[in-house]
Amino acid sequence: MIIRIYIVLIVIIVLYCNRNIIDQDSLKEDEGIIIGRIEIIQNGKLCEGCDITFSDEYTNFHSKAGLVIKKSKIGWNEINRIGGSIVALSFIFIEDINIIGNYYEIQGATFQNYGKEKITYFGDITINWDFKNKGEITMTVKNNQSATMAEYQELTGGSIQNVVTSLVKEGK
Repeated sequence: MIIRIYIVLIVIIVLYCNRNIIDQDSLKEDEGIIIGRIEIIQNGKLCEGCDITFSDEYTNFHSKAGLVIKKSKIGWNEINRIGGSIVALSFIFIEDINIIGNYYEIQGATFQNYGKEKITYFGDITINWDFKNKGEITMTVKNNQSATMAEYQELTGGSIQNVVTSLVKEGK
């Protein structure tokens, strides 16, 4: 019974958050919707507790599905930080690796958000994060817009008109 209540609460929270994130009528004049997919591989395994920061704004996303749909300021945006899970943090201390906290600062991963009347697709991104090598990352960006937008439409019922592509430049 408790598990059912927990699942219902999660569904309600996800639907409420998605409603707020994708409602184009609620956008301010300096905001637009960005969409893409992010997968963080941490020491060879999919990170289920990782998070990501866009232009210094924390973003929660479902790590398994990887779909990111959010409001963001018009103009240049960047992916500037990833955060690891508690397991990753424990791994850092067990291995005595010289990383402060459980995050990595990314440099140069920028893209353009084109604005309120458009949905900006920033790409499907895979970040391989290796703690064993002093926290280095490799980032790849692919254009899989049609599949990502089809999933967006299926999840939200939202329109996929006026989609523009601004792929993230691969950061370090």
